[in-house]
Amino acid sequence: MLDDYAGDFPSAHELRTCTDDQLHACVRGGGMTDEAVREEMHRRHLALRMVGALRTEAFREGTAGENPMLLPDPGPRWKALGAAYDALLARIVEDDDDALRQRPTLTADRCADLAGCRRSTFEGYVARGQAPPRIGFDFRTGAAVWDADVIMAWQRYRPGPGARRDTRAKTDQGSRT
Repeated sequence: MLDDYAGDFPSAHELRTCTDDQLHACVRGGGMTDEAVREEMHRRHLALRMVGALRTEAFREGTAGENPMLLPDPGPRWKALGAAYDALLARIVEDDDDALRQRPTLTADRCADLAGCRRSTFEGYVARGQAPPRIGFDFRTGAAVWDADVIMAWQRYRPGPGARRDTRAKTDQGSRT
Protein backbone atom coordinates (compact mmCIF):
# COMPACT_ATOMS: atom_id res chain seq x y z
CA MET A 1 0.00 0.00 0.00
CA LEU A 2 2.57 2.60 1.08
CA ASP A 3 5.74 1.02 -0.26
CA ASP A 4 6.56 3.50 -3.02
CA TYR A 5 5.96 7.20 -3.39
CA ALA A 6 6.79 7.82 -7.03
CA GLY A 7 3.29 9.14 -7.69
CA ASP A 8 0.65 10.71 -5.50
CA PHE A 9 0.80 10.55 -1.74
CA PRO A 10 -1.64 8.23 0.05
CA SER A 11 -5.13 9.33 1.02
CA ALA A 12 -5.95 10.40 4.57
CA HIS A 13 -7.66 7.03 5.17
CA GLU A 14 -4.59 5.10 4.00
CA LEU A 15 -2.39 7.25 6.22
CA ARG A 16 -4.52 6.52 9.30
CA THR A 17 -4.13 2.77 8.77
CA CYS A 18 -0.40 2.72 8.02
CA THR A 19 2.36 2.03 10.53
CA ASP A 20 4.66 4.72 11.88
CA ASP A 21 7.50 3.32 9.77
CA GLN A 22 5.39 3.61 6.62
CA LEU A 23 4.35 7.15 7.49
CA HIS A 24 7.96 8.14 8.22
CA ALA A 25 9.05 6.66 4.87
CA CYS A 26 6.40 8.82 3.21
CA VAL A 27 7.78 11.90 5.00
CA ARG A 28 11.33 11.04 3.90
CA GLY A 29 9.97 10.90 0.35
CA GLY A 30 8.91 14.56 0.57
CA GLY A 31 5.52 13.98 2.18
CA MET A 32 5.56 16.92 4.58
CA THR A 33 4.60 19.09 1.61
CA ASP A 34 1.34 17.09 1.38
CA GLU A 35 -1.33 18.38 3.76
CA ALA A 36 -2.77 14.93 4.60
CA VAL A 37 0.70 13.60 5.50
CA ARG A 38 1.47 16.67 7.62
CA GLU A 39 -1.89 16.39 9.43
CA GLU A 40 -1.30 12.70 10.16
CA MET A 41 2.18 13.45 11.54
CA HIS A 42 0.66 16.15 13.76
CA ARG A 43 -2.11 13.78 14.88
CA ARG A 44 0.41 11.12 15.93
CA HIS A 45 3.08 13.42 17.40
CA LEU A 46 1.91 16.00 19.94
CA ALA A 47 5.26 17.79 19.99
CA LEU A 48 5.12 18.48 16.24
CA ARG A 49 1.52 19.66 16.49
CA MET A 50 2.30 22.06 19.35
CA VAL A 51 5.46 23.50 17.79
CA GLY A 52 3.64 23.87 14.46
CA ALA A 53 0.82 25.78 16.16
CA LEU A 54 3.26 28.01 18.05
CA ARG A 55 5.14 28.68 14.82
CA THR A 56 1.87 29.70 13.13
CA GLU A 57 1.19 32.15 15.99
CA ALA A 58 4.69 33.59 15.68
CA PHE A 59 4.19 33.92 11.91
CA ARG A 60 0.92 35.81 12.41
CA GLU A 61 2.57 38.08 14.96
CA GLY A 62 5.62 38.65 12.74
CA THR A 63 3.60 39.52 9.67
CA ALA A 64 1.13 41.70 11.61
CA GLY A 65 -1.55 41.35 8.95
CA GLU A 66 0.79 42.23 6.10
CA ASN A 67 1.10 40.09 3.00
CA PRO A 68 3.73 37.52 4.07
CA MET A 69 5.04 37.26 0.50
CA LEU A 70 6.21 40.88 0.68
CA LEU A 71 8.13 40.49 3.94
CA PRO A 72 11.76 39.33 4.03
CA ASP A 73 10.98 37.04 6.99
CA PRO A 74 8.39 36.93 9.76
CA GLY A 75 10.93 37.38 12.56
CA PRO A 76 13.44 35.61 14.78
CA ARG A 77 10.84 33.77 16.89
CA TRP A 78 9.40 32.19 13.73
CA LYS A 79 12.89 31.12 12.62
CA ALA A 80 13.75 29.65 16.03
CA LEU A 81 10.50 27.65 16.13
CA GLY A 82 11.16 26.47 12.57
CA ALA A 83 14.54 25.13 13.66
CA ALA A 84 12.89 23.41 16.65
CA TYR A 85 10.25 21.87 14.36
CA ASP A 86 12.90 20.61 11.92
CA ALA A 87 14.96 19.13 14.77
CA LEU A 88 11.91 17.32 16.18
CA LEU A 89 10.99 16.03 12.73
CA ALA A 90 14.52 14.70 12.18
CA ARG A 91 14.39 12.97 15.57
CA ILE A 92 11.04 11.35 14.83
CA VAL A 93 11.54 10.38 11.18
CA GLU A 94 15.27 9.77 10.88
CA ASP A 95 15.99 8.83 14.52
CA ASP A 96 18.68 11.51 14.31
CA ASP A 97 18.92 13.63 17.43
CA ASP A 98 22.03 15.64 16.53
CA ALA A 99 20.05 18.81 15.75
CA LEU A 100 17.91 18.31 18.84
CA ARG A 101 21.00 18.01 21.07
CA GLN A 102 22.22 21.39 19.82
CA ARG A 103 18.97 23.16 20.73
CA PRO A 104 18.90 25.35 23.87
CA THR A 105 17.05 23.52 26.65
CA LEU A 106 15.34 24.21 29.97
CA THR A 107 14.68 21.95 32.95
CA ALA A 108 11.20 21.46 34.42
CA ASP A 109 12.06 23.80 37.30
CA ARG A 110 13.09 26.59 34.91
CA CYS A 111 9.99 26.03 32.74
CA ALA A 112 7.80 26.28 35.85
CA ASP A 113 9.58 29.52 36.89
CA LEU A 114 8.92 31.03 33.46
CA ALA A 115 5.27 29.96 33.62
CA GLY A 116 4.90 31.40 37.13
CA CYS A 117 3.80 28.12 38.69
CA ARG A 118 5.18 25.22 40.69
CA ARG A 119 6.99 22.36 39.02
CA SER A 120 4.13 19.96 39.79
CA THR A 121 1.67 22.32 38.08
CA PHE A 122 3.88 22.56 35.00
CA GLU A 123 4.25 18.77 34.89
CA GLY A 124 0.45 18.53 35.11
CA TYR A 125 0.16 20.85 32.10
CA VAL A 126 2.54 18.57 30.20
CA ALA A 127 0.65 15.43 31.22
CA ARG A 128 -2.66 16.93 30.05
CA GLY A 129 -1.16 18.17 26.76
CA GLN A 130 -1.53 21.83 27.73
CA ALA A 131 2.25 22.44 27.59
CA PRO A 132 4.80 21.16 25.10
CA PRO A 133 6.22 17.71 25.82
CA ARG A 134 9.85 17.26 26.79
CA ILE A 135 12.37 16.77 24.00
CA GLY A 136 14.61 14.39 25.90
CA PHE A 137 17.00 14.18 28.81
CA ASP A 138 20.16 16.08 29.66
CA PHE A 139 22.96 13.59 29.05
CA ARG A 140 25.01 15.00 31.97
CA THR A 141 22.34 15.13 34.68
CA GLY A 142 19.61 12.84 33.37
CA ALA A 143 16.99 15.56 33.98
CA ALA A 144 14.08 15.92 31.56
CA VAL A 145 14.53 18.95 29.28
CA TRP A 146 12.32 21.09 27.07
CA ASP A 147 13.26 23.16 24.02
CA ALA A 148 13.83 26.72 25.27
CA ASP A 149 12.42 28.47 22.18
CA VAL A 150 9.28 26.33 22.26
CA ILE A 151 8.70 26.99 25.97
CA MET A 152 9.22 30.75 25.49
CA ALA A 153 6.69 30.78 22.63
CA TRP A 154 4.25 28.62 24.61
CA GLN A 155 4.53 31.03 27.55
CA ARG A 156 3.88 33.97 25.24
CA TYR A 157 0.82 32.51 23.50
CA ARG A 158 -0.81 30.38 26.20
CA PRO A 159 -4.13 31.48 27.69
CA GLY A 160 -4.00 33.21 31.05
CA PRO A 161 -5.50 32.11 34.35
CA GLY A 162 -9.22 31.41 34.16
CA ALA A 163 -9.25 31.11 30.37
CA ARG A 164 -11.88 28.76 29.01
CA ARG A 165 -10.45 25.48 27.86
CA ASP A 166 -13.61 24.13 26.27
CA THR A 167 -15.38 25.34 23.17
CA ARG A 168 -18.80 23.96 24.00
CA ALA A 169 -21.51 26.09 25.52
CA LYS A 170 -22.72 24.92 28.91
CA THR A 171 -26.09 23.20 28.82
CA ASP A 172 -28.78 23.82 31.39
CA GLN A 173 -28.71 20.84 33.73
CA GLY A 174 -31.67 21.92 35.82
CA SER A 175 -31.80 22.44 39.55
CA ARG A 176 -31.00 19.78 42.12
CA THR A 177 -33.48 20.56 44.80
